[in-house]
Amino acid sequence: MTCPEELRPYIPDFAHHLCDLSAYADEELRGEAVLRAGLLALKHVFAPDAGRRLPEILKLLRDVAQSPTGLAALEALL
Repeated sequence: MTCPEELRPYIPDFAHHLCDLSAYADEELRGEAVLRAGLLALKHVFAPDAGRRLPEILKLLRDVAQSPTGLAALEALL
């Protein structure tokens, strides 16, 4: 299907970037706790030991959620 020339400026042109997380050691996946938990979950979702990794991932999220103050949450994130 072709698009009328007048509509072409309104068609999104997105780039796709693929990052193979399996090429990184878990320790190399850095960032805030929520991001790190997400990356670790994506990396290990199909691994045979995914069940063993789940407590580590959930602990990152719990540390942020249970922080008593904003400063403590910030420390957990960092």
